[in-house]
Amino acid sequence: HEAALGEGGDPAPRLANHLAAAALCQDRLDDLGRARPHLEAALALQPEHQEALARLARLHEAEGRGPAATDLLRRLLAIPGLPPAAAAAHHVALARVEAAQGDEERALAHVARAQALVPGHAEALRLLVELERRRADPRTLATALEAAAAAATEPAFRADLRLEAARLHAGPLRQRTRAVEQLKAALADDPGRDDARALLAQAYEESAPALSVEEHRRLLERDPLRAESWGALYRLFERLRAHDRAYVAASVLRWLGVPFPGPAAERLLAEGDRQVLPPPPGLSEEELLLLRPAEDRGPLSALFDAAGDVLGAALRPPGADAAAPARADHPFRRPLAELCR
Repeated sequence: HEAALGEGGDPAPRLANHLAAAALCQDRLDDLGRARPHLEAALALQPEHQEALARLARLHEAEGRGPAATDLLRRLLAIPGLPPAAAAAHHVALARVEAAQGDEERALAHVARAQALVPGHAEALRLLVELERRRADPRTLATALEAAAAAATEPAFRADLRLEAARLHAGPLRQRTRAVEQLKAALADDPGRDDARALLAQAYEESAPALSVEEHRRLLERDPLRAESWGALYRLFERLRAHDRAYVAASVLRWLGVPFPGPAAERLLAEGDRQVLPPPPGLSEEELLLLRPAEDRGPLSALFDAAGDVLGAALRPPGADAAAPARADHPFRRPLAELCR
């Protein structure tokens, strides 16, 4: 293209060669210094050429010349009859340049114009979220995040945006219902997001403890050693007066070696540890005989028949009182011998 330009010629083919050479230098060779004179020459031939204006504006932005990029983008937007999609893209580019120069209000105004031209414009919404994060107004940021999530096409990115919005609703905005809606939508986008499920369980804890318990159980299915969920289950079961379940949760916390949720957990554990299981019910001779296996007697049964007392004495803890041996015709002796085979 540069060789053809050296031969001169009519304006139309020269314009096409300048644009082609600029595109190669800018997009493929990453040689902005070489692309710039071609774009300037193209604009000298046709001052309102949209591609040349847009490319030169992007080049100035990349090289940190914000005012020059702003002037070119404003020239672009002043061209009559621009298609809405093209005008929206130029407004977003101008908003990005204005934001880089610290003029956030103008940047927000251009984002709003891009949104008016193309509702749900993805790049405009991303820039809107970035600008609202800088302003740090929770209400407008939450609105921007929800709008960006509604327009996003990638499920994981949608979940990220909705989770951020949910944190704002659950925190400074104090809109728990809205937070729950956003968290459920985030989990629908990405069911494996444990951070979203944990926040949903926390949001349910005050208003819907049964639902909070269910979410914590799902978290424990993925990570049985998740101490935060066991601690939350203890609190929930204690509130619900489910003392047996609270005792189990507190026992797991003790086993995990994490601090107890409070003194009530220590008292519950101490009380539960003092309790003993009731003795098993006695079995009748017929029930004992039902325990016998159908197979023939084996050598281990014969060993226990012959040396059971000696083995029992050897295994008995020191100082323990020996119980009286069962009589030879006791119905329990034979089933026990069978069970020990």
